[in-house]
Amino acid sequence: MTTLLRKTKTLTGIMLSLLLSTSVWAGGITNVNSIKISGLDHFRGLMLSVFYVNARPAGFGTQGSQPRVRDILKIAGPFEIHGNGEAVTIPSTAVVAEGYKIFNYAYFVVHSPYLDEVGIRNVDGSIPPGQKLQRVSVTGDDNNPFNHRYVFFASRLDLHREADKSTGVVNLNVNPKLINYTPISE
Repeated sequence: MTTLLRKTKTLTGIMLSLLLSTSVWAGGITNVNSIKISGLDHFRGLMLSVFYVNARPAGFGTQGSQPRVRDILKIAGPFEIHGNGEAVTIPSTAVVAEGYKIFNYAYFVVHSPYLDEVGIRNVDGSIPPGQKLQRVSVTGDDNNPFNHRYVFFASRLDLHREADKSTGVVNLNVNPKLINYTPISE
């Protein structure tokens, strides 16, 4: 009887260890350093909002391809773009992971200061969850939350790589393509 009991305990132990070893509880906090963005002088008077997202790389991964956003984990801003060579500073923040949804891209959206709310869409038109938008219409009106002047993104790895080793500040120099850009009259 003791041999059977010992084998049952061993088998139970093996099954329990297999069950626990295949279960992973993801989560935690990702600290994002302060980001200084220069090169936005043409957008003087507009605003910049930052979306910290969980996304997958674009299918073909060609340069300039937009990652597909699965979830928006945090939104920061809007921050005013002053121009005249002055960088826009995004303060450091902590992004909380939700299960397996970890921060891996930052989306930077240049938009009108008159928008009531700002949102992002994927290339296929889908709207990622986590934005809490009141309006999801895609009409051409000026108050449309997707009415952006310019959008660019950086991976978490890029942000880490661009961080100044002594200060930790991430310095990004943006060179926007100003095709069809119309400045807002003051």
